[in-house]
Amino acid sequence: MSITAPPPLKRRLSKGSSSAKTAKFDEGAVITLTAVYNKLKEVEQRVQQQTELRPLIESVSNKIIEVENKLTKRIEEEISSLAAAVAESSTHISALKERVEKSESGIECLKAELAKGVQQKSTADFAADAVAFGVAYKEGKNLKSIFNQVCLSIDFLAPHIRDIFRTRPSRAGLNGAIVIKFHSPLDRNRTLRAFGDYRRRMKSAVPLQPLDIQGNFHIFESLTKENRLLLQAAIKLRREGKLQSAFTLRGCVHVRSTNDKASQPTKILCEDDLEQFR
Repeated sequence: MSITAPPPLKRRLSKGSSSAKTAKFDEGAVITLTAVYNKLKEVEQRVQQQTELRPLIESVSNKIIEVENKLTKRIEEEISSLAAAVAESSTHISALKERVEKSESGIECLKAELAKGVQQKSTADFAADAVAFGVAYKEGKNLKSIFNQVCLSIDFLAPHIRDIFRTRPSRAGLNGAIVIKFHSPLDRNRTLRAFGDYRRRMKSAVPLQPLDIQGNFHIFESLTKENRLLLQAAIKLRREGKLQSAFTLRGCVHVRSTNDKASQPTKILCEDDLEQFR
């Protein structure tokens, strides 16, 4: 749209005439029309500028939409890739956790087998040993001679022994235990059986007064520290009435829950084996 300016006046009029007043009025109107024209022209220029900018604005808007779509698509792809990576990592972690649990289980089994092997080895080391209590210390007395005399007092011929010695007492004023090392488990077991038969027959331990020694002679299997603790725990259960008997056999602890002597005793290898009787 184009606006044409109004034509200029072609003649001048005298000031005193009525035509002059009219001309003066017309001149003001012309000024007003000129201002309106300028405003309209300015508006026309702005509209024309906006019309010229519209394709550029639309192009920029389209570019923004295109970039936004590409960015959204890229973000979605990255999220999908990250989700897949997380899922794969979770699978690997689960597999690794399962392997670790299996390894830990295997380690626990190995530890149990090792502890069992150590216990069996320790038990084997004590298989030919016995420990005696009740022999008061007396200076000048030979322990081997005392042991032989005690055996003769119950009509048992003592086997040859490798060594015999007194341990240091755990508390002041108490006589230490006497460790007797036999040449074989068979000799040790025969000796223990002979003293056991005497106790059952006489209902008491072997007195030492005939040998001019105070006390009574008691002899037992020599146990490892672990088996000694197990025996103490088993004896406690027996006193509570939860077991009928607790004893040692070949260096290991055995228990019975009934009075049936024909039944096989239960071998106790660790503290957990006693849980079934608690």
